Order: sequence, then structure tokens, then C-alpha cells
Amino acid sequence: MFAAWLGYLLDGFDFVLITLVLTEIADEFGLSTVEAASLVSGAFITRWLGGALLGGMGDRYGRKPAMIASILLYSLGTFACGFAWNYHSLFAARLAIGMGMAGEYSASATYVLESWPVRMRNRASGFLISGYAAGTVLAAEVYKWVVPSLGWRWMFWIGVLPIVVALWVRRALPEAGDWQAEVHGTGTRTGTVPGGEAPGAGEPAGPGTFDGQDKLDAPPSPPTAAPAPTAETPAQAQAQAPAQEPAPVPAPAATPGTGESGPATAAVRGGPPRRPNPFRPLFGDPRRAVANSVLAILATVALFLVFTPLAAGLTWPLALVAAGCLIAFAVQLGGRRSWVVYVALMVTVFCAFLYSWPIQSLLPTYLKTELGYGADEVTDVMYYAGFGTMLGCWLAGFVGDWLGTRRAYALTLLASLAFVFPVFAVQNSLVGLGVLLFGLLALSQGISGLLPKYIAGHFPVETRAASLGFVYNVGALGGAVAPVMGAELAEGMTLAQSLAILTFGLTTLVIVLVGLNVPYRLNRYLLRRTGHHDVTEDHLAAVTATQKPRPAD
Repeated sequence: MFAAWLGYLLDGFDFVLITLVLTEIADEFGLSTVEAASLVSGAFITRWLGGALLGGMGDRYGRKPAMIASILLYSLGTFACGFAWNYHSLFAARLAIGMGMAGEYSASATYVLESWPVRMRNRASGFLISGYAAGTVLAAEVYKWVVPSLGWRWMFWIGVLPIVVALWVRRALPEAGDWQAEVHGTGTRTGTVPGGEAPGAGEPAGPGTFDGQDKLDAPPSPPTAAPAPTAETPAQAQAQAPAQEPAPVPAPAATPGTGESGPATAAVRGGPPRRPNPFRPLFGDPRRAVANSVLAILATVALFLVFTPLAAGLTWPLALVAAGCLIAFAVQLGGRRSWVVYVALMVTVFCAFLYSWPIQSLLPTYLKTELGYGADEVTDVMYYAGFGTMLGCWLAGFVGDWLGTRRAYALTLLASLAFVFPVFAVQNSLVGLGVLLFGLLALSQGISGLLPKYIAGHFPVETRAASLGFVYNVGALGGAVAPVMGAELAEGMTLAQSLAILTFGLTTLVIVLVGLNVPYRLNRYLLRRTGHHDVTEDHLAAVTATQKPRPAD
């Protein structure tokens, strides 16, 4: 757990460096506010691709190799930023950072969630994401000491240090228990106890847990029979031997979205394990492989043009092209029965980034330009903000295990609305601003510690990392839109007003999407329309060791 948390801490450190030195970079390269904000957006353009590819690597080869590859990629990308000679070279390095960060999210989240007991997985999720906030606090402290004396480039050169963590992870970290058990047929599921039951199996689902529909809240295996007495002598062993050979174990049912039949374990197949292929729906035959490769290139080029000055008035048509390509991928990955889950989760995450990233990306700029704070004062405020987010992630984990993931998410966001406008009303009190920011980010962004748990619970082990990586990082494009939207709104009003409006309005929308369980409700509606009522075949279903399948209604 600590290794994954440390990797995510360094991920946060590397990623937020650009927001701290944005004004220095803009001055050196002569960038406008919108151009400077697009450097923040640049890392989001390739996140969907990095999340899918590195997530697929995690499903096929293990969570640990994917985590190592992700750390190496974002570290080298950050190091390259220090050598940037103009806007375009810096933008290119940010693309590599985005891919690595996306892979780190899916690899670390699935690793931790599959390694902790079922009853503590909200806490595991919150503790993991708190590492990102800790990274922002660390980056703010390093900024105070490094930039005034050495310049902004040294901030990025320091970002190569996570490579040491990658080497340590490669040597010391075991593989995630659930993945090991599901794919290799070795190890044990961390969510089970002897007898095959999850803690609390047979009890009604707690509030906010999708009424028992969370994949991570229950192991799929039925309880095993009690073992026969162990033979102590050869004669006893012969007497205990069955008179007939046992019937062959039937192959498990197909897992939606994988194109393969059930858990690829050696125990089930009677041979070497068959590794999952989460992208079989996209590349299962030559024609489909060519078509989807073209779609991937088209989506990447369209996003690149959208978030650079090259779009030249074609922003909306290009954005629609990119959205169409990504939705096409989601529909194919989800299949007829689950595509709506992929799309609805993408929209939910997109809105979550839209409410949180205007503050994350433009807060240092707001403090410097509109409030006139210097480097030391900005560092103090960022410290309050980062520590508030980190504490909020910890608390979110406990509240999530108490109230349930969905209910905790919605209620905490609702409480955060009370802080939005007061934060941007404070003008001359550094302490007051720090306290209000601490409260706002502890509630609004700290609750994002439950997001990995909320999303990953919709997908089985065999496709969990790729599905989480794709869905989350397509939605993360909201983080690319957010700073540009905030900067453009600020051209007609103050930056404080634009940030407050975006945060309040989009937080309210996320409360509705999560609180009303929109992804599950939409999927249930479509299942009813197509005559399917058995939710045990749906990714939102969860059957504990002693529970019977719940009907779709």
C-alpha cells in the first residue's frame, strides 16, 4: 500500500509543477493566459490513451508491471519539461506526462483495491488518492526553495526522482491478490475469508452501496465445501479415494466485454493460464482493428487541435469528432449490455473534473494576479489547500465505509457548496483564505478519494484496470477543458467569479449524477427494454457468497 501511495504522491508532485510555475513559463515564452492554461490541458489529451493501454497491460500482465511502466513514463516526461525551449516542446513533454499519470491511476487503484479487505476498500481508496494531495503540498514547499534561486526548470529536473521508486517497486512489491487468484489461479482473494464468504456476507447491503451491486463489495466465488479428513497413511488414503472420477468442471460463463470465457485460471482450464485481453472487442478481427486504429489516431489529433491555438475557430467541430470516437470505443468495450455504464461513468467523471480542476489549475494564477500574493504567500495558501485535500481523502475513506460509497460522495459534495463563494470573497486575509480553502478542498476534492472505488466497482477483475483507466481518463478530459473554460470566462468577468460559478454549478451536477445513481439506473432501464432482468450478468451486479442474485427491478 505504501509503495502505491508513494508512487501517487510523486505523480501528484510531477503533475502540479506546471500550475506552480505557469506564470514564470508564460513570462519567459511570452504566452497569453489561454496559451498558458493549455499547457495544463496538454497532459489530459493523451490520458485516455495512456489509461487504456497501461490499464490493459495491468489486466494482461499484472498490476505491478503497469505501475512501474507508468512511473517511468511520467518521470521521464517531467524531466524533459526542464529542457523545453518553447511552447510546443513543453506541450509535447506534457503529453508523455499525461499518459504516465493515467496509467499510474488505474494501476495503483486496482492494485490497492484488490489487496485490501472488502470492508476497508473505501479507506484504501481514500488513502491512496491522498498521496496525490501530499504531492501537491510537497511541490509547493519545493517551489518556495527552488524557483526563486534556481529558476523554474529545476522543478522539473527534480521530477525524475520517482524512477528510484519504480526500481524499488519492481524488486519489493508482490502482485495484487485478486488479480493473481483470478488470472493465474494462485494466491487468495483479499476480500474473502475461509469458506469463501466475504465479511458480512448474507447481510443486507448498506446504504449507498448500489443496493449490493458493487463488484468490489463481494467476491464472486461460491462457498466451498468443507475439506475431507486428511489421510495419515497410504491405506487410509486408498480407503478415502472416490470410487468414480469426478465430473469435469464446466467452463465459466463469458465475461461481458472481454471476448473470453470467464476467469482465465489454470485451475479451471487445467493448463497454463490464459491471459485476459480487454481489447478483444476493439481488435478481435482485422477490419475492426484497422477501423479502431484510425479512430484512435483521429481522436488524438482532434484533441490536440482543440487544446492548442491550431484549431483556428474549429474547436467545437473537432471536440465533437473526438467525443464521437471515444464514445464509439466505450460502446464496443461495454457491449450491448454494459455500454451505457461506460458512457454514463465517463460523463460523471468529466463533470467531476470540470468542478475541481478550475481551482486546482488556476488557483496559483488567481493568487498572484488578482490578489497580488508573492511566492511565499502562494506557497502558504497551497499548503493549506493541499493538506485540506489530503485530510479530506482520509476522512472520505472512513465515511465511505460507514455510509456507503455513493451516499458519502453525494452528501460530502453537498456540504462543500457552503464554502465556494466565501472562498472567492476573501480579499485581504491570508489566514481566512487558507482556512476556507482548507474546508472547501477537504470536502469537494477530498471526496475524490472514493472515485477509484466508485468506478472500479462496476468492472470484473479481468478488465478492471483497462476499463477504469479508459473511463476515468476519458472523463478526465474535463480537466483539460476546465482551465481553458475558466480562463475564457475570466475575459468577461474576474477570474474569481468564473472559478466560483464553474465550481458551484458543476458540483451540483455531480451530486445529481452520483446521488441518484444515474449510471446504474440508465443501465437497468435499458436492460428492461431488451428483456433482461438478471443483473448477475451485469457489471453492476454483486452476489455475495450466501446471497442469491437480485432481480433487475
